[in-house]
Amino acid sequence: MKIPDSELAVQTGRTIAIPKFWRITKLRSLRRWPIISGTILFSIVSFAILGTFVVSTDPEAVSLRHITDPPMWLDGGSSEFPLGTDSLGRDVFSRLVFGARISLIVALVALISGITIGTMLGLIAGWFGGMVDEIITRIVDVWLGFPFILVALVVSLAVGRGFGTLIFLLATLAWTPFVRQVRGEVLTLKSRDYVLLSQTLGASTFRIMRKHLLPGVSNTVVVVATFQTASLILVEAFLSFLGAGIPAPAPAWGNMIAEGRGYLQDAWWISVFPGLAILLTTASLSFLGDWIRDFTDPQLKQLD
Repeated sequence: MKIPDSELAVQTGRTIAIPKFWRITKLRSLRRWPIISGTILFSIVSFAILGTFVVSTDPEAVSLRHITDPPMWLDGGSSEFPLGTDSLGRDVFSRLVFGARISLIVALVALISGITIGTMLGLIAGWFGGMVDEIITRIVDVWLGFPFILVALVVSLAVGRGFGTLIFLLATLAWTPFVRQVRGEVLTLKSRDYVLLSQTLGASTFRIMRKHLLPGVSNTVVVVATFQTASLILVEAFLSFLGAGIPAPAPAWGNMIAEGRGYLQDAWWISVFPGLAILLTTASLSFLGDWIRDFTDPQLKQLD
């Protein structure tokens, strides 16, 4: 009876090389499907949703006995605080988990309003054209010309910091990319035969937009939304870092980086871990957006 290669390797101590076709298959799977970015995003979203079940420590609880405790794998660290504590003795891991919830909620609420307003204006501008298109396009250009960070700082000082103010500011930033992309798609779709036939049969403008144009731009909206979510999370963290976003002591990632910038030499983990969380989240969303664009558009789909 022939002994399998795996058992023969154990008996003789040989090392069996992984077949080339297996390595190629694994590489193609990583290219074809967003495995790494999807896993990272799934983990972050799971932590954000199940935060109260994942951690038992209050993210805002102060413990003067555990000020700037290091992570558990360094000397002086403990499993009670796996990622260490900050300058007030608060658990960095629990603050990261609840900070993910804050970032995702703020970004998603602002994104929903941006999708609604931007898609509607893009449909109107692309379909009607002429003066309507010119007015909407010029409004977008002027809006993009404003220095957003400066405007956000002024609004935060005048109105006051808070979730409502931050969501409003991010919503004013979220809608412009959708207008441009949807408008460009509609300019192409409205010359298609099925749209012209609907017009000939007397279909109303609202019906054409709802039945033909909106489904046609849905893939574009999804791709732009993915990229825009990453941008909104990054902007929210930046505003919180500057003191114009989520007010302290809420565990926002930007707040955590700002609180730890004075301890980079002695307690680097206070700022490094929330910075890594922002990096992994935004990079994963960008990779996911690239994959969705390639997967939904035959012209951009990569060949194996």
